[in-house]
Amino acid sequence: MTAPNEPESEDGWPVALRGVTETVVATLGPNGQWNFAALGLHAGDPVTARTWGATRTRRNFREEGEGVVQFVADPVVFTESALSILERPSPTHPAADAWVRVAVERVD
Repeated sequence: MTAPNEPESEDGWPVALRGVTETVVATLGPNGQWNFAALGLHAGDPVTARTWGATRTRRNFREEGEGVVQFVADPVVFTESALSILERPSPTHPAADAWVRVAVERVD
């Protein structure tokens, strides 16, 4: 999904991806809440990302196989997502400028 009146990129992402694009991802946890975390997207075909360690995000990706990638301009939202446990009942953060639901799979 993109913001109103904004076109999606040719590859279906709501923004153009180059190099590493820092995002916030929401994944559904076992408690029914959406966990928000920072996630760097590596441009390419396919787009890839890496989780580090035994995180909630990794567990939720493994269990659910999907998440909601969000593009935010607010550095506070990004930092809170990166450095704390941020959970919300909705998968989209109110500060998201654009978002897209993604299916994930492990690649080695």
